[in-house]
Amino acid sequence: MRENPPHSEQAVEVMLAEFNALRAEILSHATAQAAVIGIGLTALGIIIGFVAKEGGSDRLLLAIPPLALGVILLHTSERYRVNTIGRYIRQELWPSLQQEVGTVPSWQIEDNARRLSGKLNALAVLLNFAGIGIFLVASIATLMQVGPGEALWWVDLGLTAVALAVPIGIGLMISAAARA
Repeated sequence: MRENPPHSEQAVEVMLAEFNALRAEILSHATAQAAVIGIGLTALGIIIGFVAKEGGSDRLLLAIPPLALGVILLHTSERYRVNTIGRYIRQELWPSLQQEVGTVPSWQIEDNARRLSGKLNALAVLLNFAGIGIFLVASIATLMQVGPGEALWWVDLGLTAVALAVPIGIGLMISAAARA
């Protein structure tokens, strides 16, 4: 067994404190994801309610694709932050901690290895969260309901395409970073 430097216990304490703080930050981002979806679904319900109301205009539906894009961007950015923190824990913090205390099993590292074995993370980011799917379906349904006929419809088509592409792109970035 190797001799530990005198500051080893302090280093372990600092690393464990950092680990605990990062895990708390991950929980904070997960809570933010849920809040974004909840607020977005509430707004979606309000818009649909106004349209369904007698005398409501289908043009109000054109507010759904920008709403969907905003929700998806916020949700995906939180997902990216969670993955960035997790990658730091797996690749930097945990190996440093093991260097100080020896090999210690880690559910997070084992679980991550299982998830990355052959699965496309890009689709997981897109489809793993029902909220993203709901907003994409609502955007596409809006485009089909209103139909092309005005400039705003084309803008919404572009926003819907971006709302679909962003989670896939972020998922590909996460997947590539995990393999690196």
